[in-house]
Amino acid sequence: MDILPRLANNRLMKRFLISAALIAGSWIAGCAYGHADSVYTNETDFLSAIGASQSFLNEFSDLTESEQFVHPLNYSSNGIAYSITSLPPLYLLSITGAVSTLAPADDIRVTFTSGNVRAAGGWVYLVDGNALPMSGSVSVTFSNGAPLTVTTGVAGQLPLPFTGFASTGSLITSFTIHSETSGGCPALDHFYAAEGVPEISVARSASGALTIAWPAPGTGYALQSNPQLTALDWTNVPSTPHQVGGQMEVQIPVTSGRLFYRLRKP
Repeated sequence: MDILPRLANNRLMKRFLISAALIAGSWIAGCAYGHADSVYTNETDFLSAIGASQSFLNEFSDLTESEQFVHPLNYSSNGIAYSITSLPPLYLLSITGAVSTLAPADDIRVTFTSGNVRAAGGWVYLVDGNALPMSGSVSVTFSNGAPLTVTTGVAGQLPLPFTGFASTGSLITSFTIHSETSGGCPALDHFYAAEGVPEISVARSASGALTIAWPAPGTGYALQSNPQLTALDWTNVPSTPHQVGGQMEVQIPVTSGRLFYRLRKP
């Protein structure tokens, strides 16, 4: 997962954050992509935010007809797994290529069971008694964010609205879709889950070394350095990251000259 070569794209560069500290005469820069707890209503922007991180797009192609069934629905791909249930935990309703609830008062709950998920998004909308898209609104509540209100558009019109959420910090463990319109059942389709890229920070430790950190769990990433931000030949930092509280930390000796640091997932 290499996030730096995309700097050649000016639009993406605006979304690329660089934090730098001048410590003991050395420029040490840490790079992170995305903004903490960002909401997206455009699918293209959402895909730009998750970049090349490990992701799973579910089109619910296994749901080929309309029927009610006892949940949960379980899905797994590309290192990410989750279950879908209704709240209260009774039944779900399958629409061709989508999932909904059996009653307007019921919610859809997605719970992630593996993968360090920091981004999720898709078509969240309402369906009527005939399982057709209808006008109205739903609320989407992520485990690490406030509720979002989504207007579902005009009945019968496409495309369906897209809503995405991404964080460079804490993981998303679950989210819930709730109908805010009488008579409408919440529905989900074209659903993305992605690891995203954790944001790194640079600070001086008590010993005088540098502490480079990112939110835990953050295993599977390699911390790399290079004197040039746009170089291709980045070098893995030999120090092993250790978890300290809620973050992964690497201690780096202070050296002369300028170094940039990034996280990369093979």
